[in-house]
Amino acid sequence: MDADLPPVIYPRNYEGLGNVWRFPYLCYKHGGGAFLVPYALMLFLIGIPCFFLEISLGQYSAMGPSALYANMAPMFKGLGFSNLFASSMVALYYNMIIAWTIYYTFASFTSHLPWEDCGQSHNTDCKYLL
Repeated sequence: MDADLPPVIYPRNYEGLGNVWRFPYLCYKHGGGAFLVPYALMLFLIGIPCFFLEISLGQYSAMGPSALYANMAPMFKGLGFSNLFASSMVALYYNMIIAWTIYYTFASFTSHLPWEDCGQSHNTDCKYLL
């Protein structure tokens, strides 16, 4: 999948902060307001209906993804497991972002900030850069 495509093709893994952060960049890269029209069109025609379909199937069946797809058609059971796997990977990614946010929030309250100087072993000599 091309990384430059708008993230509305499969909404489950693209909802949230990543879409909000990348949207202004993608608008600028693909022509400003001209990019907004196909983005909104695909969002309303594909993204939101797929999202509501997934929510309503889960609400109506009261089952998890693997059981739901296995009851719909036995060969779709792998689709439910892949859905669980993708959701787990996204949850791990967002938990790492939250952990970084919490760490740097509390690190900024100390008297000596970790990013204040270049005294780490992995840094180059940056005394002339500041």
